[in-house]
Amino acid sequence: MHYRKIAKRVSNTSLSRYTDLAFTFATYLEATAQIQMRISGVDLAKMQPVEHDMDYIHRWTVPYRKAVLSKFYQLETWLKNNPCSVTMMTLTGYQDGHVSRQVKGRALTVEDTFQLLNESWKKLSMILRKELPDFTYVWIVEPHASGYPHYHVVVFHALTEAQQDRIRALWSEKYVAGSLEHGVDFSVRTPETSVRSMRNYLMKYIAKGFVSAGSRFEPDTEWTPEQLVFNAVAWKHGYRLFGCSRNLSAVMAYQGEVRTGYIWYKMEISNGFGDYSFPIWRKTKDEVRACFSNLWTGLAPPGCLGT
Repeated sequence: MHYRKIAKRVSNTSLSRYTDLAFTFATYLEATAQIQMRISGVDLAKMQPVEHDMDYIHRWTVPYRKAVLSKFYQLETWLKNNPCSVTMMTLTGYQDGHVSRQVKGRALTVEDTFQLLNESWKKLSMILRKELPDFTYVWIVEPHASGYPHYHVVVFHALTEAQQDRIRALWSEKYVAGSLEHGVDFSVRTPETSVRSMRNYLMKYIAKGFVSAGSRFEPDTEWTPEQLVFNAVAWKHGYRLFGCSRNLSAVMAYQGEVRTGYIWYKMEISNGFGDYSFPIWRKTKDEVRACFSNLWTGLAPPGCLGT
């Protein structure tokens, strides 16, 4: 994807204020795509040097996106084994328009809406934790066509009409995050239909608008300028784009092979031309000797063994 070409088009949209940020983010994406990392260590079983090359991974790289998709496939399997009703909830905030000006006193920027949604969801989730035993949920932030964010939340409980009305009231009246009519949308599914509904609801949003990860759910088109701005703002402020309740963390945790039996002592980053001469992390000789010494006594400190 040619991110800087997309960034050029930002100046022709209503989000032109983000043109410089879009170029900075686009440059970051294209530059980091050329970088590789190498970690050096010792294979303890063979007592031989070993090197392991890896991609420079951040939230917008393909390996990371594949890892995220894998987490949601694991969640799907969990729901099959633990059938329950689910409530799918969309949380929308005020944007740039006459309604925002009437309610908030001004038009909101993409950054304003990100902050508003982030703070309001935190407040709402705290209320739901108190009211619902074993509150279980997962959420995703996705851009509107306008580039403004909104939340998709799957709650693994059947929310009653009274609970839904209260959430709408909190969202519009107490948090002043969105309108009473359009700020919160609900869809409740029974255990018989929850797996398919949850999969379609979540997967298309976790894939939509992100770097291609080979999912059948994602579109074949490249980012729009608005989607680039959405991701640039998330990058600038470090906003998370998905999360889950603590009791789902283990369900969605990494399930792959864990590398053990190595001492890692150096990590280098290439300059984009295959030149691995830029160490970003290195143990001193004394630290390496201490690792070897303590391994034989069973007192190896954390970080000696690679994972």
